[in-house]
Amino acid sequence: MNQFGDIMGMVALTYKVMPDSNVDDVSADEIVTRILALKDETYDVQLCETKPLAFGLKFIQVHVDIYIRFKCLGVLRLW
Repeated sequence: MNQFGDIMGMVALTYKVMPDSNVDDVSADEIVTRILALKDETYDVQLCETKPLAFGLKFIQVHVDIYIRFKCLGVLRLW
């Protein structure tokens, strides 16, 4: 590891998005398209798909990798 430079971490998350069933004309496919458009250097949307729930309802499952970058200003040695 360099003494100075960028340090990066990664967090993997799975979201379950539930469209509001009380709202008319909610398109799960349009929501999937908008979620996939959020992909950038910080948020890497790995998978976004609709799945059946019950009684004709659907939910959207989203798998996202979030990259965390911060600057390291030095190494502190305690011994």
